[in-house]
Amino acid sequence: MVLAARDEKALREEHKEGEGGIWRMLEALPPGTITWQPGGIGKLANGSTLQLTTWEGAAKRAADVLLIDDADELPLPAFQQLREKALQGPVRSDLPRLIMVSKRPEQGWIREHWRALNGEGVRAELRASDLPEHLRREVALAAPESFGDWISRVLPSFRWYPHVTLMVETAQRLIDGEITRLLVSAPPRYMKSLVWARLLPAYHLAMRPDEWVGVVSSSATLAEIMSADARGFYREAGQPFRNDSQDKALWRTPKGGGMWARGVGGWILGVGMDLGIVDDPFATPEEAMKPSVQEFVERYFWDTFMGRKELREVGERPVSIVVNHQALAEGDLRGRILRRELEAKLPSEGWHVLTLAALKRARKEPYPPSVTIIPEVARWDGEEAEPRERRLGEPLCPQLLDQDVEGLLRLEASNARLFAATHQQEPESDSGGGMFERWWWSFICPRERVEAVASLPLTEQLAVLMASGDIPVLHREARAWDIAASLKGEGDASASVRGGVALRNGRREIVFTDAREYFYPGHAVPDLIYETAMQDGPGVDVILPAEPAAAGKILIGSATGSSPGLLQTRLEAAGFRVVVVPVTGSKRVRATPHAGAAAPLRNAEGKEDGRMGRCFLLPAIEPLPDRTDGWTWNTLFCERHQKFDGVTKPLDVADAASSLFSDLDSTPFLTSGIW
Repeated sequence: MVLAARDEKALREEHKEGEGGIWRMLEALPPGTITWQPGGIGKLANGSTLQLTTWEGAAKRAADVLLIDDADELPLPAFQQLREKALQGPVRSDLPRLIMVSKRPEQGWIREHWRALNGEGVRAELRASDLPEHLRREVALAAPESFGDWISRVLPSFRWYPHVTLMVETAQRLIDGEITRLLVSAPPRYMKSLVWARLLPAYHLAMRPDEWVGVVSSSATLAEIMSADARGFYREAGQPFRNDSQDKALWRTPKGGGMWARGVGGWILGVGMDLGIVDDPFATPEEAMKPSVQEFVERYFWDTFMGRKELREVGERPVSIVVNHQALAEGDLRGRILRRELEAKLPSEGWHVLTLAALKRARKEPYPPSVTIIPEVARWDGEEAEPRERRLGEPLCPQLLDQDVEGLLRLEASNARLFAATHQQEPESDSGGGMFERWWWSFICPRERVEAVASLPLTEQLAVLMASGDIPVLHREARAWDIAASLKGEGDASASVRGGVALRNGRREIVFTDAREYFYPGHAVPDLIYETAMQDGPGVDVILPAEPAAAGKILIGSATGSSPGLLQTRLEAAGFRVVVVPVTGSKRVRATPHAGAAAPLRNAEGKEDGRMGRCFLLPAIEPLPDRTDGWTWNTLFCERHQKFDGVTKPLDVADAASSLFSDLDSTPFLTSGIW
């Protein structure tokens, strides 16, 4: 048997002079058991020989059993020479012919050659019982736990749902180097961040403590929480830390590796990564729909994050990258990576894609031909069943509350657009009808400010918020109407939008504070408008369209306003200021000023520079009482504007908002700010 160490220093310090070294162990045997000869060769009483030498020395003689220490540091050509020596001569014992002791045997060529050796029928194993006691721990490390076994040990409460098992198996392929670029998307709360951003970094560092893991999320706080959780799992696995570095944002192992965590936009300096993970880079769906935010995240990913990859030599295991987030918008990071692959303007990154939709359905848009789709093969029918592909219509995890087919369909009915993105991973187009973008609408104040006064009527809410300075003073308020006369399912809706105009930072700003749709028969519409006005109060003007149709004349008056109708007379008698707006031009033409003001500002080069337009929304707290889908008026307002193209119904809310904008924006102001 030959024990081969890296060099003379390692041989002396680790195997001869070191406490517990094999030389010391053999010297402690009864006299006559072993006789040492020049060259570090020991003759055992049973006729066997043991030689302690270096890798270079071991390559000069044949051996029945060759033990290579620190094999992960052995260059491939030297390994091939030693392997040839190990396989020379007849097999004389039950011992393995080749024993490799490695702290990192799962890396690169070591793992591949190990598989090849076993495939040749030659006994080339790692068996702790064949080694001296002090080497057994290293041998145990040389046959590492799989990711799944490791999770079961450090987190016994882990729930092994079929889709989670599939994610863990995919992660093992990433660890093994079979996958180096991975896009993962799954519904919210389906354990994807636990697997990819918390458990995987800890396992990677437990197996490769000399390497670095980097995690980026939407905020530094969230990224540091993930890092702290990973640190806890690493500790639970019994792994050591470097004493001077256990911070949440940066912690290190004694072997020179560690983990760092940053928020999107955070500067990464002085550290690299062997495994990089991007987890949920957008804070909210609204943020994910803003082109300026999408572009910022994309540029940060390619220019900053990917720039931290450790350099590798040709033939070495590449740096692995995981992008893990639920699909939120057509142009989010996942969407932009896929679009980059589809355009093929740059060489393909070789992405693998694991898409886990809540309900299995035929995909609407094909994937780029350059990506590899990971099939959904799992034991969907129970642990004892054979793995199979998930069938169309089958839910991803019916064991979770409200995630069976019926529960998912209810979620879809409540907000089909959001469900398509977050649960099905197929977001609808960001552009909608083409006039308004969903991300244009910013809140005028934090949501919690409105929550504090939510029990008050809207007019009183606004008065309190203006008095406290939470929203700017609305110098004039109004509610504009778009009138129809039909029941639900029979025709267009009537719609109203309320808002006010403010002077802030030297410009007029329009704050929308309410939006509603109504399906009322014609005879009930006048009472609806009157009762709504009474709820708003006389300080809120009423803007009515002078429709050329007969119904409009009866409700309001003639197109010229010369003969006021019953409704207008009734409102003015109650103290309301009524503005009758002639309806001219197409709906698209009437909406153009509104769209222009809502759009973000542009710099001298015509590019959006991050400054928002001058239209804002008051945050909505409660769902609309007449809807069964849980929509707030904010949702109604944004959805209707998103779809508005001037032709495709429903058009009523956007039409009323355009009328309100045009009237409020024309409000005259004196230099004192009083109109």
